[in-house]
Amino acid sequence: MSKEIYITDYNCVTPLGFDVSSNWNALLEGKSGVALHKIIENQDAFYASIIDSEKLEIEFNKFFDIAQNDSQDFTRLEKMFLLSLKPLVERHPISDETAFILSTTKGNISLLKNQTALPEGVFLSSLAQKLADFFGFKTKPIVVSNACVSGVMAIAVAKNMIQAGKYKDAFVVAGDEISEFVISGFNSFQAIGTEICKPYDKNRDGINIGEATAAVFITSELNQNENFSFKILGDSAINDANHISGPSRNR
Repeated sequence: MSKEIYITDYNCVTPLGFDVSSNWNALLEGKSGVALHKIIENQDAFYASIIDSEKLEIEFNKFFDIAQNDSQDFTRLEKMFLLSLKPLVERHPISDETAFILSTTKGNISLLKNQTALPEGVFLSSLAQKLADFFGFKTKPIVVSNACVSGVMAIAVAKNMIQAGKYKDAFVVAGDEISEFVISGFNSFQAIGTEICKPYDKNRDGINIGEATAAVFITSELNQNENFSFKILGDSAINDANHISGPSRNR
C-alpha cells in the first residue's frame, strides 16, 4: 500500500502580502492586487498584479541578515523565492533525504534584457542550485518547468518520489515574475484585457497577468501537533507534444 502524502505547511509572497496571514487579511478586506502598470516603454499601461519592488526590498532586508552589496547579488525573483521558503525552512529540518524542487516557467528571464550573452542566472538549473545552496539543501535540486501546470506537477513529482522511497520529505517553491518578455508574449495572443478582468462575464475581453511565489512542505509523516494538512490524493500527466503555446486543433 502506498504511503499517504501530505502538504503540512505553506507560505506565499504576492502583491497583497509577504506571508499567508497578510494575504488572507487583505482578501477579507476586499483588497485587490490588480492595478495599472507601465511595463513596456512604448506601450500603454496594462492592468496587472505586481509586487511593489520597494516593499519587497524592505521585507527582504528585514528577514535576511545580508549586507547591502550582497543583497544585490539576488535578483528580484530570487528574493521572492527566498522569502517564500524562509518560514518553512525554519520550521522543518533539512536532511540528506530532503528534496528541493523549483517550479517555474520563465525563471530569471528578465536577465536576458539588453544582453548579448546568456547570463548564468538565466538557466533554471543554476537558479535552483543558488536557492538550494542558500538554505543548505544537501540533495541535487529538481526543476519542473511545464508552463501553466508547473506548480501542480512539482507537487506530483514530490509525492511520487517520497512514495518511491527516494526522499523522506520535500520543499517545493514555485513562482514567476512579470517581465516585458511575458507581457509581450500574452499581448501577442491578444489575451490581455483592457480593464480589470471579469471572469464569466459575457463582456469580458481578456485576462490580467499577475506574479507571486509560494512554497510548500510535503511529507508522509504527520505530526500530532499539525494544525494544517492537505492529503495529496492523486496526480496524473500527459504529453500532447503538440505546440509550444497552442492546444491541439482536433481535440
